[in-house]
Amino acid sequence: MDADLELARLTRALEKAEQEKGIKDKTISELEEKIHGLELKVRDLEKLIAQKKPAVIQLEYIEPVQLYQKARNLLLEGDAVNAAQLFQSFADHHPNHSLADNALYWLGECYYSLGRYTKAVEEFKNLVKTYPKAEKVPDALLKIGYSFLSMDDINRAGHFLKQVLKKYPFSPAAEKAEIKLKSIE
Repeated sequence: MDADLELARLTRALEKAEQEKGIKDKTISELEEKIHGLELKVRDLEKLIAQKKPAVIQLEYIEPVQLYQKARNLLLEGDAVNAAQLFQSFADHHPNHSLADNALYWLGECYYSLGRYTKAVEEFKNLVKTYPKAEKVPDALLKIGYSFLSMDDINRAGHFLKQVLKKYPFSPAAEKAEIKLKSIE
């Protein structure tokens, strides 16, 4: 008799486990369908984003200072794409202007803020090469280091952060470089 009771109990337990498994299988299937639907939506949104072209700001000729200020304002408003276009235009058309080095620095900042670290490094290096005595050079070297950190290239990041300390030891950039070096070593 105990065997019959045990068999009945095990049969009920097995039926209950099968019911629970069926419920879980159904839930998993529903979740998989939802995930698939969300993946399709994400893919469609990514296509839309890829197709969307940045607004191109058309300006008639304006004074260099106004062009520079317009670019800075766009960057401050969070429009790094259009700000980069204007800073590039400034750098291309006014390489001898007193703000040319700043324009290159902010161009690098635009790319940095967009997560385009390789392009940011290129622009910051361009500033250092083109205007080696510019006030923004220590900051540009610092941002090169930060860019390499963002790309997980600790060795290059360390190299540029150490350059800031070596060449510009009393600059605000040197203080930041020292703090960053301590955090990665």
